Amino acid sequence: MKESDMIRNLLLLFTLLVFLVACSREEPAPPEPKEEPPAVEAPQPRPMPTGPIVTSNTQELFEMGARYYHRGCAQCHNDGIEGAPRLGDVQAWQPRLDKGMHVLVENAIAGYEGDSGLMPARGGNPGMRAEAVSLAVRFMVEMAQPDEEDWDELDDEDWDEDFNEE
Repeated sequence: MKESDMIRNLLLLFTLLVFLVACSREEPAPPEPKEEPPAVEAPQPRPMPTGPIVTSNTQELFEMGARYYHRGCAQCHNDGIEGAPRLGDVQAWQPRLDKGMHVLVENAIAGYEGDSGLMPARGGNPGMRAEAVSLAVRFMVEMAQPDEEDWDELDDEDWDEDFNEE
């Protein structure tokens, strides 16, 4: 065999080897589709606590009531919306106080529609616990207690003449 035939055969053999190697390789699997990142949601308002209220400290209860008031009740009771008695308005609260604390709390939890306006159940927040509503009502009642200036405005008929202090 001539040298040129040998080179030609080697080139042919080399080409055949390259072809066989290229054909024997497995194709890589197509890449897995990337997992979509979860959609970013707007932050939700802080949920009301769900556990029981575990304090008997009157100052802590008052402060809790104030927090619940500002979270759920202030939007109506600060401006008197829908006939809501304003926070601290002794005269507006008096007819409600005359019904008793139990009725006030019950109406705030269940909702109430009266001659002077509308009280949505749980202040319009169905997630507000009954205990939180009760504390908020107690806070508002405490804020509606007459101070020294208010005593002068009370009529004589507002006093119980049969009351004897001993």
